Amino acid sequence: MSDLAQLGLPSSHGRDGAAAPAAHRQRTLSALKWTVSGELAAQLIRFAFGIALARLLSPREFGLMAMLRVLIKPVSVCGQRW
Repeated sequence: MSDLAQLGLPSSHGRDGAAAPAAHRQRTLSALKWTVSGELAAQLIRFAFGIALARLLSPREFGLMAMLRVLIKPVSVCGQRW
């Protein structure tokens, strides 16, 4: 009898030892697909906003915004880590 069975806990493998790893693999692949698609959507939205702002702002204003973004981005990254 396994230690989990002695504690009254179900075994993660059940009767078929391959069933649990296959389920974990499927969940991992599904999570990976959602993560990648979410990141791709975010990049596309950022790109579209950049194009729209380039059309709406003057070159000077757009350049100023880009310089500010270069300064603000590292601060926001550091803020998220703490």
